[in-house]
Amino acid sequence: MRRESEEVSLREVLEFRERKAAMREEMLRGEAGGTVISLAMNIPGPVKSGERIRAAQREGCRQIRRRLCEEGIVPVSETAIDGKAGDASIFLLRDADALFCKKKMVELEEEHPLGRIWDIDVWTGRGAVSRGELGIPPRRCLICGEEAKVCARGRMHSVSQLKERVEELLKWMDR
Repeated sequence: MRRESEEVSLREVLEFRERKAAMREEMLRGEAGGTVISLAMNIPGPVKSGERIRAAQREGCRQIRRRLCEEGIVPVSETAIDGKAGDASIFLLRDADALFCKKKMVELEEEHPLGRIWDIDVWTGRGAVSRGELGIPPRRCLICGEEAKVCARGRMHSVSQLKERVEELLKWMDR
């Protein structure tokens, strides 16, 4: 059984990412022409799980299902990976336009109060669908609004600043 609020090592985070990638690849291998949407959480620091984080993950799944349903898209299957290094939900779609799905998922990330901490990726057998393919700018930093990758690479903000901002966003769950 998973313990709440347990710190994870870099090795555990990397193993989680590998497990998520393997699951995604397995789903795509079994569905020629399929599209996969994966949801994970962007949580800074060594604690990647807890009830509030899992609740935000569940909300992300609900919102993805709702957005897909609005477009008449029904996932063929859905699977979840959970552990102290994080949670991931992976949706397999058949005959769905990957660029259209990416556009809808970017809208969700940008419009929902929790969207800033959701990491929603869209994949096909050719690889990840990027924001750039849609002419959409990269994600912005939680703190300053600069391109997120620039701040992350340069470690422009402390883990405590990032965690504080994530906690502010998670307050939406208390409404």
